[in-house]
Amino acid sequence: MNFRSGFSDSNDDSNSNGEDNSLASEVTPLRLLSEHLGSILESGVDFFSDAMIVAGDGREVAVHRCILAARSVFFKNKFAGGVVLRLKEVAKDYDVGLEALGIVLAYLYSGRVKALPHGGFCECVDDVCSHFGCRPVVDFLLQLLYVSSTFQLSELVALYHV
Repeated sequence: MNFRSGFSDSNDDSNSNGEDNSLASEVTPLRLLSEHLGSILESGVDFFSDAMIVAGDGREVAVHRCILAARSVFFKNKFAGGVVLRLKEVAKDYDVGLEALGIVLAYLYSGRVKALPHGGFCECVDDVCSHFGCRPVVDFLLQLLYVSSTFQLSELVALYHV
């Protein structure tokens, strides 16, 4: 494995200078890394987690400090002092639900933005609504924006700030 030439794997096609012959040789390992890290969170199993985030409603999410600290300065600073992060203590001005927290954590683990979930907490019950500005969707997007801002994830803030 050549660490100086960027991401590669043992099946990498490299020329004599150590440079990749194609972008595909970098894309596949990165895609797999994204899928594997994302699956750790999605499995719902306490897979060697070493910290906990408690959502506004008291439900807990087992997380991995090293992954979150590597992806966010906020987590790097917060987890230096402990292994339990209560969302109500850091997101004092807004109640963030587990569903919004899950989307942001999935991004931190996998680097991918998940689609908004389908369910009663973010769908309008009015069949004729255009869903552009209906209250449940706006509330959910505000939760996403607030937690993204709290966790200092400027790329997600830019995405959700319409």
